[in-house]
Amino acid sequence: MEFFLRKEEVRVSNKRASLLAAGLALVAGLLLVSPAGDGVQAAEESGAISLSLTRAQEIALENNDDLKLARLAVENAKVALREAEDAADDLPADSVTSYTGNPLLGAAGAVTKYVTPVQKANELGAAERALQDAENGIRLQVEAMYYTLLEAAETVKNKEAALGRAKENLRLAQARQEAGTAAQVEVLAQELAVNSAETELEAARNNHQKALLDFNRLLGLPLETQVEPTDEFTFEPLDVALGEFLDQELKGNSSLLNASDALKLARVNLEQAGRFYTPNVYTYRKAAFGVQQAEAAQQRAETQLEVAVRKAYLDLSSAAAAYPLANKGLELARERERLVRLQYEVGLATSLDLTGAEDALAEAEAGVLTAIHRYNLAKTPFKYRLFTTGAGSAAGSGAATGGGQPAGLASPGMAAATPGPDLTMIGPAEEVRP
Repeated sequence: MEFFLRKEEVRVSNKRASLLAAGLALVAGLLLVSPAGDGVQAAEESGAISLSLTRAQEIALENNDDLKLARLAVENAKVALREAEDAADDLPADSVTSYTGNPLLGAAGAVTKYVTPVQKANELGAAERALQDAENGIRLQVEAMYYTLLEAAETVKNKEAALGRAKENLRLAQARQEAGTAAQVEVLAQELAVNSAETELEAARNNHQKALLDFNRLLGLPLETQVEPTDEFTFEPLDVALGEFLDQELKGNSSLLNASDALKLARVNLEQAGRFYTPNVYTYRKAAFGVQQAEAAQQRAETQLEVAVRKAYLDLSSAAAAYPLANKGLELARERERLVRLQYEVGLATSLDLTGAEDALAEAEAGVLTAIHRYNLAKTPFKYRLFTTGAGSAAGSGAATGGGQPAGLASPGMAAATPGPDLTMIGPAEEVRP
């Protein structure tokens, strides 16, 4: 009996050891499989996260509800196109000729077989471009907010340095007062400067927290998450060849592609209207005007885009020219502050002179940050090919403008998209008079 008890104890001990080993292996496996660079789970647990710009954009794209709707719109447009193509394939060609005894059936069949598939293809293209532009728009927003967060963090550092200088100036004033070379007013002035620097530092920290709140909201992170940007806030020139860039945009910009699709649809619609109606019939005339409107809209879109690109290029050039000046101004302000400080230490400058030099240095530091921020923002339209037109809309924002129903022939059963004027069939064309 004792033997069997000992044997059972050994079995239990071995079983526990096996379970322990399996548990350790499972933990090790999880550690190996878990993505170390994800950071979002770490943010939820510890409240802190380090993010590069690229990773921040990825998180925003994953969490944005508008993009989910845009993806669904693409899938819906694919289904609608397949439905239109199937309906067109099922319709015999001889049933949509102008020689049919019933013009109503002939025209409606022509719409189903020739017009609607083009319309639905346009709507799919517009939806796909809208999704791409929406994704680029999110990337642009995240990059702009990322730079704002970086600028706010750099401002905090500058204000901390300014407070350190103010405290050193106060120490110098107190030392001079003890040596009998400075009056009490000098000390009071420097104490006021320290208090002012502390207030400005607190304001800078609050602004940083507000920028962090906006950043977290944009990415869909918990609002209390403390984000540490890993990218540097630096001036990195972007080389843009305006002529070459314009040529590319005029060929591939989504707003122009939508306008081109709309013109193609209008021409198909006019072609089909011409098979059933003479030019004096309202239906034909509306289809002809639809082509003219589409041509004018395409020309307007091209002009608006070119103006927007040229303006953005001028903004980029201005921002690029402003940075070296701001940098030189900072160098000058630092040197002046250093000289005035030396003069103050030996009694050749007043506290007012020193405070003025400190203020000029702080202003120059802020000017450099502003110049970097402006230039980084000026680059984003060229990086993501999104430009604001004169009408206030984004040239490149893929609104579904390329798939609307053209004037003239009606699309039966398709009025839910972008309906054109209803077609009231009026009988044989020769019976119609203007």
